[in-house]
Amino acid sequence: MFQHSMVRTGTKVEITEGLVRAQGSALRHGPVRRRFRNLSRSPARCDSKVVMNHPPALRQRAPRVNLRGDTSAAVNLQNGQQLRARMHRLSITGGLLELDTYLSERIPFGLTVYLNSNTVRGRAETLFPMRSKPGYLQPFRFTDLREEQRTRLETEIGELLRQAVTTTGNTILGVHPPRSFLESL
Repeated sequence: MFQHSMVRTGTKVEITEGLVRAQGSALRHGPVRRRFRNLSRSPARCDSKVVMNHPPALRQRAPRVNLRGDTSAAVNLQNGQQLRARMHRLSITGGLLELDTYLSERIPFGLTVYLNSNTVRGRAETLFPMRSKPGYLQPFRFTDLREEQRTRLETEIGELLRQAVTTTGNTILGVHPPRSFLESL
């Protein structure tokens, strides 16, 4: 078991297996003698007995479908401007739109997605845009999706996934194992 302590000197602190290096100071071996005044020196008076022996479980990605621009969407900006978009990828956490013009990062907007049998409306936030041949690919994440809208979206995604499996075998409307690290995020 490693004993970790913090060093007050310097602005950057690195703790690695009993070695402590603070910016502007030499490498020190062994326990650090400087302690914070607000921390108890006796282990019997500690508030927390929580010990983390393993990393937290990784979250599983939400199911997603590639719509390849076949589904239309409307982007409603806060200034009242409305943009037409084509949906390329969709999941319950966000998706990828194709727009004629790009939007800056972290712009809140209203989104209406016109799916086969349902229309889903929610609030979203833009992520960093990417240049594409016909325009721009604009990733987004949902920030406010009401429960009934989320249920509609989950149902529609499930329906598209089932439909794709029966018609195309393993290629689920373009859903495939990630080819790169960025695609797995």
